[in-house]
Amino acid sequence: MKLESVFFITLATACASQPASAMTALYDHFDDGSLDPSWQIAFTNASGWSYSEAGTNLTVTDIDSTVVNSGGGGEWARVTLSRTFSHLSDFQIDFDFSWDSEGSIRAEQGVGMRLLDPVGNTVASASYRDAWVAQSGTRDARIGETTYSSGFGTAPLSGVAEVDMKREEGSTDILWDGIGILSGTHSEPIAGVELSYWYYANTVSGGPSFFGSESIDLVNIQGTPVPIPPSIWLFAPFAFALAFVRLRNRRDSV
Repeated sequence: MKLESVFFITLATACASQPASAMTALYDHFDDGSLDPSWQIAFTNASGWSYSEAGTNLTVTDIDSTVVNSGGGGEWARVTLSRTFSHLSDFQIDFDFSWDSEGSIRAEQGVGMRLLDPVGNTVASASYRDAWVAQSGTRDARIGETTYSSGFGTAPLSGVAEVDMKREEGSTDILWDGIGILSGTHSEPIAGVELSYWYYANTVSGGPSFFGSESIDLVNIQGTPVPIPPSIWLFAPFAFALAFVRLRNRRDSV
């Protein structure tokens, strides 16, 4: 065996044997007065929004809905902020948020976080949602295809929540204010995050719905990077050799 091959195989074995250490993939405390341009903003059934980044909060006070629903089963207006990062296997996410319906059940709004796999599917999510004008809101969570809802009328019209989403060796848990609300298994790595604010513009008896305010006060994503498969390192010397042979053949043919 050639010395170069021995070197690359030894390097591959050494890299594969090194344990992956935890890293911070994303941290935003929304405390510098302007939204980080790394966030990609998308509107669904909405033409704009009113927001501020002050103190340590990204606070939304209005969403300009382009649809007005006459009853249930209609369309939500959404503002979604998204970012991607290096793929993580195990992870720990801290997500603090608050909402204010101004003491009225006519506020129909929601706020939440969604973790995405490399192709954009949901790995885990957690949110507050007030989708019914006759009641207060609900706490929702999802891991893969497994869902949880506390039911409408179980969350106050105004509140603050600290949500933790974590996965260790494929076992995922979602905690709301330190209390577990959903557990499940999911093996796909996470590669992106979405923060969503949404508003259900609705005309109902007694007056139309409105958007109160919602704030996000921390996004802290840490985890274990997905290791590079050893097969890639083992293939490296063959790739280098092939490239060298092709380059030499080109030179010889000139």
